[in-house]
Amino acid sequence: MILEQIHLGTFEGITQLIAVIPLIFILGFFSYFTYQAIKTRFRMYYHLMLLFFFSTTNLVFSFLLLGRTFGFIPENELIFSDSIVIIISQIFDLFALLDVLVLLLIFEQSKNTLKTLLPLVIILAMILGALFSNHESVSTGSGIILQGFTLISILILIFSVLASMVIGKIFLSSFRMIESGKQRHLFLNMIIGISLSQLFGGVLPFTLEVFSEDSVGRVSGIFSFIKIFGLMSVGYAFLRVSKNPWLMERQKNHFLLIYSTSGLLLFSKSFRKDITQDNMSLFSGAFSAITIMLKETTKIDESIKMIQYENKEMHVVTKEHFICVLMQDYSTQASQNALKEFVNDFETKFAENLSNFTGNITPFSESKIIAEKYFTY
Repeated sequence: MILEQIHLGTFEGITQLIAVIPLIFILGFFSYFTYQAIKTRFRMYYHLMLLFFFSTTNLVFSFLLLGRTFGFIPENELIFSDSIVIIISQIFDLFALLDVLVLLLIFEQSKNTLKTLLPLVIILAMILGALFSNHESVSTGSGIILQGFTLISILILIFSVLASMVIGKIFLSSFRMIESGKQRHLFLNMIIGISLSQLFGGVLPFTLEVFSEDSVGRVSGIFSFIKIFGLMSVGYAFLRVSKNPWLMERQKNHFLLIYSTSGLLLFSKSFRKDITQDNMSLFSGAFSAITIMLKETTKIDESIKMIQYENKEMHVVTKEHFICVLMQDYSTQASQNALKEFVNDFETKFAENLSNFTGNITPFSESKIIAEKYFTY
């Protein structure tokens, strides 16, 4: 019995040590997304900041409880009781799962977001009330376990299963609609990361703990490592998104064009086979003429920023030497930022050509390289 405990303690110590080392990278992702959230005020970054905060807190409390359980941390070293540590750890794990769902719904542009989240929020509120009012938690090798089929464990299982089903549905529908190879690769990273961090690293061990306490305690360090590996995959995926915003866009772009203030087309890109180069040349001339006519007729010196059709939007960015037009199904915060960054990069790269424009549009053919960075090809 003593040998078994020593072996178990040694095994847990090694696995937890292995898991703590990558935790530094998780804190790095948390710091990066917090910085981006403050800098850009994008909802995506706020939710990523919360995801890594919830997940990191859950892991830290799990490590503390495991350390106490196996004798690495004396009982008098922690100011929290086992029950409080277990409750806090479980709560942050559930918050992380809910935040993942909200994050995916943002990009899904679902009109039923409130309808999807409301049942889960209600169940989560019931779980929180039950956890704080009824200490049915017990300290075991895993550190996050509720005894048998109690009301709390059943509610957590229902919440986890429902959230997992919605996440799976979103991934399935998104993956079917994606045409870009880069987007498919990104979504595969996200599927792997979220599956490991939230499902295999959170939902699965809890489910096993409800059915069998002893079996999970021996491998809880591995579950923690799986969670961290999954979070690192999610962090890497969204790090790519921060550099290429279009990777998370679900809407279709129709065309992108840039023309001089005199109406000469400098660069154009069609995202549809039925929109030809001649179509865009005619459009740029016509749009330029209409813009001038409207200004003269209405005596308004302001530029057009957006034209909205029934199922499409045309966004216009006016600069000193050129005008950029993008038509897409709908706009999001990410797509607006992509258009803004594209225009800024274009203006910076061709500053000399634009300020001394003589009618030669050949240099602007390199705009395709910039467009590939921000829009789906």
